[in-house]
Amino acid sequence: MTKIFSGRILAGMTLLALVVVALYFVGSVTRTISDTQDNMETYVRNSNGNYFEATEAGIQAALDDIDKPKTGEGYQGGIVWVPGKKSINIYNGIRMANYSTLNLQGSVLMVREDVDVVTMAYGSHLRNGRIHMYYAPSPFTKSAILFDGEPIFWSQATVQDMRLVSYDQEGIGIHYRADSNGEIIAFTLCNNIETHGFEYGLLLNCSGGTSSKISYINGNIFTNFVSIYDKYSVYLDRNTAEGYNYATVDGNTFNNFQVQPGAPTESCIRAIGRYNQFSNIFLWDWHAAGGANAYHLTSDTQYTYLQFFGGGDDLLDEGFSNTAYDTGRSNLDIKGFLSTDNEIKGKIYSQTSEPNIEDDSFAFWHKTSTNEHYLILDRAGTQVKTELT
Repeated sequence: MTKIFSGRILAGMTLLALVVVALYFVGSVTRTISDTQDNMETYVRNSNGNYFEATEAGIQAALDDIDKPKTGEGYQGGIVWVPGKKSINIYNGIRMANYSTLNLQGSVLMVREDVDVVTMAYGSHLRNGRIHMYYAPSPFTKSAILFDGEPIFWSQATVQDMRLVSYDQEGIGIHYRADSNGEIIAFTLCNNIETHGFEYGLLLNCSGGTSSKISYINGNIFTNFVSIYDKYSVYLDRNTAEGYNYATVDGNTFNNFQVQPGAPTESCIRAIGRYNQFSNIFLWDWHAAGGANAYHLTSDTQYTYLQFFGGGDDLLDEGFSNTAYDTGRSNLDIKGFLSTDNEIKGKIYSQTSEPNIEDDSFAFWHKTSTNEHYLILDRAGTQVKTELT
């Protein structure tokens, strides 16, 4: 005899009580199971002790089940475990609950429609799984993981140990989106992530913001990333029609990135913003990439730190586009290792006369009298100047 139930049900309860409890906890998602199969290896389980079908609807129901504040105590949060070695079809997208944890335990979310696959919530955590676009429609235009600035999105949300796979440079791996006035995304963490074959591996886009309602994507931390064949591995953008006080992508940290470009790759890092730090960026085989600029730092970029490794000895000749400058101060600190025996350090100058730079260093020079931009490279005391377009 089978029965429909949810949670830890005491032996001897009547069938009517079981049905009532099931409907209360599960809502529209129920399941019929035997006593011997009631375990987390077969069904989605949450920290309320309730079991759900191993489907997209079951995962959402499990999250909704823990998204219920206790009287007078606010949101308590909880954990949802997906059984390992499962392939879950995604048609509508999953929305995390506040302070919830979704542990995929190695399972894969197989995307079937053009939807944002997982939308994060305040203080939520996503970990230990894969998101795959093998069955997604083309073009795929949405995100594998979305941080949405509406409503205000603060503090401690994390994505960890996730592999995200797309094809033909379509869609976005991880998307931070503040596209309306007053939207905020700050103090989140993404760690141990692989993005493969997206248009944007990691996109931070603050297109909202006005003097009355500030929008920003600030103070987020990204560490231990692998980007393979993405068109843009890291792309930072903001609403440049508004001043920095109203629309910002500032103070974000990017550390330990391994980037393998392919023929469609346009850049390793394209950055608009202030006070952002890129450290330990290792770029492989840039000469094989299709883009002109490995590191593209626009005229809107200020006070940025970039430390890169690898890419080939010709990276400085072909790999940079930079018009970042301010009035008389160096605002970009670049340090690059281009070969085993050559360390090159760089600064930015904004002045009329050509700077005389140190041996074995490079500089970006904004010639203020003509508004031209040059890359100056010194090797063993010989200084070479190349105009940047």
